[in-house]
Amino acid sequence: MDTSSFFNYPTLPQQPAASLETDLLPGHTEDDWTVLLGYFETRRFHPGDWLIREGEVDRALYLLADGRLEVHPGGQIVDAPSTLGEEAFLDGGPAAAGLRALTHGEVQRLSFESFESLSAREPRLARDLLLDLGRLVAAELRRLQAQG
Repeated sequence: MDTSSFFNYPTLPQQPAASLETDLLPGHTEDDWTVLLGYFETRRFHPGDWLIREGEVDRALYLLADGRLEVHPGGQIVDAPSTLGEEAFLDGGPAAAGLRALTHGEVQRLSFESFESLSAREPRLARDLLLDLGRLVAAELRRLQAQG
């Protein structure tokens, strides 16, 4: 999987480097990504498939590599590339919303058990991933707070 443009949204206005809230693990090498993705499993989906249902407990992080999903309830559209499930991955709680496929696509799924294996073997990379997920969640919280 080519990660050179992962989380680079060319349709969004360019942001200064200090506030790149859409980049996961900026500055990490292709070798780091190869190691990290070795702990993920690939899941393919088809239109109408549920990736996760609202209220379901699935302590996993998802990287939407290809395709388009719809958030239920709410109807927002999520296009690849995107991170999904950060909150449930961090706190182990149920999904706040469901994700249903609008197109064919593919996600990379990191279970919490696989993350624990990553942590034991690659502690620096696991720490960086956790800190970056925290940064993304905090950025979303700040965005929501600013909306009032």
